[in-house]
Amino acid sequence: MAADIGTLLADRLRRVRWEGGGEALDRVLAVVLDGIERDLVGVGLTPERRADVIRLIAAAADADTATLPPLGSDAAFRDWVGALQAQLRSRDRVLAGVGGGAGAAHLGDTAEARPTEARPTVPAELLAALRARPMAERVRFSEIVAQVLNSVLPQADSPGRRLLMSVLDSYLASIPGRPILYRGRPEWLTLDAFDLLRAEAADSFERALERYSLVEYAEVSPVADRHVEEWTEFRSWIDEQSGLALAPQIRKVTFQYNRATDHLPWHIDKPNKVALNCLIMLERSELRQSALQLYTHEGTIIEVDLEPGEVLLFKGDATPHRRTPLADGEFVRLMSIGFMLAGQP
Repeated sequence: MAADIGTLLADRLRRVRWEGGGEALDRVLAVVLDGIERDLVGVGLTPERRADVIRLIAAAADADTATLPPLGSDAAFRDWVGALQAQLRSRDRVLAGVGGGAGAAHLGDTAEARPTEARPTVPAELLAALRARPMAERVRFSEIVAQVLNSVLPQADSPGRRLLMSVLDSYLASIPGRPILYRGRPEWLTLDAFDLLRAEAADSFERALERYSLVEYAEVSPVADRHVEEWTEFRSWIDEQSGLALAPQIRKVTFQYNRATDHLPWHIDKPNKVALNCLIMLERSELRQSALQLYTHEGTIIEVDLEPGEVLLFKGDATPHRRTPLADGEFVRLMSIGFMLAGQP
């Protein structure tokens, strides 16, 4: 039976360990353990995904789990966390805590990240094996990625952080399409079209909204839905920019941040819902503390502060991204138009 994504990446991490990166890697894995214990993602992990994350950490750490109970209950989870932390400490290595965030570069209209050191080349056989994994497994793994990202990216730059992210980059590189494709004001988003989408979004939030702990969502109105579905110039532009074979279905949602500390944690979009994400900034307050951040394949974090009427097109399933917390009195409202790849269930 072919190895799953977690096994493939754990094998890659073990190779990093054998090649001399074990001490640095242990420090970062310990912080990931701390993150899963406190649920840094903030939106909750299912018991199944929580177990997947801790098994991945155990495999990457070459930990002895033979005497540990089956993962399932909260008590078993705590036993695993404690045992893995103890094994890492027993190696007489100083475990690093969470440090400051990585520096962010501004993303200009050319959508180019600042220069950085060369990233390790991903072995061709690993890329091929990752690309062969089924969609259902990729969907599950996107939840694991979120937990790891929110435990690792806030750390200060270190050899261990770079090692772990380089292995995660192997998975991201296996996903087809360029990560960031466009930022700007495309011709298809005319003033009339923008005014229609903005007004319909405002009406939708007046009628009904759903608040999750971090953000508010509203259903796209029938008028806006029909406009997007029949927007031939927009769809032609999407096909041209992406160069991907996309499914005809379009996923549309409006969301807003309007409370202090509203945000979205680091994540990648689930590939069965939003492989390609087109964000349209509808409204933005004058007060601006929050920004959209994206982690690039070059290993940098870039910030995107869209103006109303600007568009960002990026591969949501291959580009880790988040919205940083808002200040008191700040407001952001966007529309997300998502596409799946053709041929997906």
